[in-house]
Amino acid sequence: MRGSVSAVTVAAVLAATLAPVGSPRAGELTGQGSGRSWVSAECIQPVAPDVDKTDAQALNASIIRYNRFVAAVDQYNRCLRTEADADILRLRNVINGDVEALQKAAIAATEAVREAVAQPRDPSEVPAGGVQ
Repeated sequence: MRGSVSAVTVAAVLAATLAPVGSPRAGELTGQGSGRSWVSAECIQPVAPDVDKTDAQALNASIIRYNRFVAAVDQYNRCLRTEADADILRLRNVINGDVEALQKAAIAATEAVREAVAQPRDPSEVPAGGVQ
């Protein structure tokens, strides 16, 4: 359908032109239909640490690793939000630009037809028997 945006188009726009400011790549849309999801291109999900309860020293080391993991998860979540917000902003700007271009083209086509209708017909173009 003319003027519509497909999932492939959106994915291509994200992949090609929506890199967050200061980032070399943007997130990526994957899947189709209701199975679509967004995947970060910049943020690395931390891996949960193992918990060792064999003795007090091992447990204390596990608690330290856990606290570091929680801090890494917080950083990961901030990274996701920053990247996603940048993707949303850039996608909105691309769509707004495309909508504006489509609207200008529709207005230009309307004006061209209006001008064509408003122009008087050359009498030599009128078929025998009158206007049809």
